[in-house]
Amino acid sequence: KELVLESWAAEIPHPQKKETGSEDSYFILQRSPADGSSAIGVADGVGGWGQLGIDSGEYSRALMKHAKIRLQSDVSPPCPVDALSVAYRMVCVQGSSTACLAVLHNRTLEALNLGD
Repeated sequence: KELVLESWAAEIPHPQKKETGSEDSYFILQRSPADGSSAIGVADGVGGWGQLGIDSGEYSRALMKHAKIRLQSDVSPPCPVDALSVAYRMVCVQGSSTACLAVLHNRTLEALNLGD
């Protein structure tokens, strides 16, 4: 029987952060036409950076953007550890974030959780 990773997400910033935007980011990759894999990623920027004038939301958005790009590349099989490692090296802004990625490929679900 076929396995399917069905994902939905919504981003609702805390009322005090409505003006500056959320410190969180996510992506959803529906079934790839190339290999049928699907993935989801979620990052929660560390808000303490705001005390230094740094937008941790910018960091979490960049991290998820680059993880998604890596998972969309032709690297096979798709790997959450590889995707997050490459994304980390590609981010060019200050900040930090927790991260969770899950990839379903060929009836195998791989997940990675970094942080709390």
